[in-house]
Amino acid sequence: MSITLQGTTTFEPEFVGQLSQLGRALLDAGFDPSSVVIVKQRSRASDGAEPLFDYIVQAESTQFTIAASDDALFLDRLLARIHDDAHANAALAQRPGLLARVTRWITQ
Repeated sequence: MSITLQGTTTFEPEFVGQLSQLGRALLDAGFDPSSVVIVKQRSRASDGAEPLFDYIVQAESTQFTIAASDDALFLDRLLARIHDDAHANAALAQRPGLLARVTRWITQ
């Protein structure tokens, strides 16, 4: 159950220490943590004053980028996105399909 970390910039030790929390959140959302790759690189949008990093997250057939100034902010944003996606998927799963709605309509 290991998440793969890659990149041109090292991850902060505190972030690496929280990978088990991230792994649990991924499992709860229906993702296999071993299929997740996180790539950290300095952002091209960084103006030099404060470093900005692009975190590219690849999970199964999904890929997206989160820009953040540090690993803690990235983790907060990633956990929020995982939570939102899991909540949306649960809501879709609870909606009855067309066949169930037609069956319920016919039997009334």
